[in-house]
Amino acid sequence: MVKSTHSIQTLANEAREVLKEALARFGEITENQWVGRVLGSPVDPGYDLKVRFDVTKEPAHGQISWIHAVIKSVVHPKQASHAIWSLKKSLGRAVDNAPVYPVLIAPFISEAVAAMCEAEGIGHLDLSGNCNLEFGGIWIERRGIPRKYKEDRGLKSLYSPKASRILRVLLQGPLRPHKVEELSAAAAVSLGLVSKVRKVLLDQDLGDDSKDGIRIKGTAAAQTILRDWLREDNFSQRVQVREYSTLASDSTLATHLVSFCAAHRPLADKEPLFTLNFGAWLRAPHNVPTVVSAYLDQFPDETEFLSSLNARPVSRGAGNLRIVVPDDYPSVAIGRQRLNHHPDLTVVSDLQLILDLHGGEPNGAEQAAVLLKRPDFNGGWA
Repeated sequence: MVKSTHSIQTLANEAREVLKEALARFGEITENQWVGRVLGSPVDPGYDLKVRFDVTKEPAHGQISWIHAVIKSVVHPKQASHAIWSLKKSLGRAVDNAPVYPVLIAPFISEAVAAMCEAEGIGHLDLSGNCNLEFGGIWIERRGIPRKYKEDRGLKSLYSPKASRILRVLLQGPLRPHKVEELSAAAAVSLGLVSKVRKVLLDQDLGDDSKDGIRIKGTAAAQTILRDWLREDNFSQRVQVREYSTLASDSTLATHLVSFCAAHRPLADKEPLFTLNFGAWLRAPHNVPTVVSAYLDQFPDETEFLSSLNARPVSRGAGNLRIVVPDDYPSVAIGRQRLNHHPDLTVVSDLQLILDLHGGEPNGAEQAAVLLKRPDFNGGWA
């Protein structure tokens, strides 16, 4: 975050150059017409910039516009909403009979902030040159330019194993407020990490804060978190998998696995959590599974395991039993569920099923779509 006047001035200078480069193909900025001033508070500085732009290319040759830009060092959705509100005052205004076009500029502009700008008719430009500018008969859209600046979240990732434990608790429906201390205990993480996650959710306008605690800000916010999580999740990097072939079939095999784990320590301390297509089939039947998949805290001793289940190890894709050991078993155990029609089998949360289906099954997206349509998905997000 830029904190000093000198730093925000340096940022403003860079913004001028990037804006000039973005507009160069269509016209000229009048160099002696830049008008700028520092705005905001020391903890949230900004820069207000106005400049005249003359279009020199057809079809809008001769069109004059004034660009009114607000430059911010950081624009999370919550901060962006204030900047957009301020910029909207420029819409419909004129300077010397020339229309004014409002633009939000920042080192990094997320997809969410870009969508907010476009919905309100506000232009946006990041300091790498990605932009959407539409005014005076011209339209400039540039996407996919490698970003020189990363999103400043104050946290490496919301979806790291321990940070995601907090999200799993918050996303367990029905959505409700949680105190920091309650989240720390339920997720088995530090109070400091809870505070960091809380701040990110509020900055991203994904959470609401009240005297009762922090809560996810409704269904749309929960869906946004899940969408971003799916983009970042990598199933193969967060688990180890062993596959086996047995003569037993689906539910019978699952029951045999539960019995084996219950009779053998240390497996008895952590029950099998069924997932992937088999877990999803237990929760919301769609495709008939051919493989029983379950999370265990650790791989069983194969001497006893193979004998008890009459199984043999096989290469991936050749068996009907898949044991999955996660990097962080406590994470996947949050929100686990017992189903009335299969009371002896424990399934991971609906949230975990979606993550696993997208990353661990070739046809998982189809089964995931069925699960997502359920009104009681993950306890209900309405």
